[in-house]
Amino acid sequence: MRLHPLSWPPRCGLPTDSNLRENSSAAAVAGDGEGPVRRVLLGAYAIAPATVANRAFSDFVQAKRFITDAEQSGSSFVSYLQVPTGSPGGPAVL
Repeated sequence: MRLHPLSWPPRCGLPTDSNLRENSSAAAVAGDGEGPVRRVLLGAYAIAPATVANRAFSDFVQAKRFITDAEQSGSSFVSYLQVPTGSPGGPAVL
């Protein structure tokens, strides 16, 4: 029997809380919501206590029809430097 992808693994509940978020450096990307310093309220949520396997994430994506920010924009700011220069989605060749 296969468990429903959203019922496993057990989740750790975290309460609503607020904290200060900032990135006041010159490298801050305003379009990503970085800087200025501000208080952010994050609602209560549950999270898995460990990493999620690709298969479990795939099941979640299919069940919820989830679309990542990278899929919506066509690239990922976090990993674009890991793609070889000149490759589709990688840094441009100058």
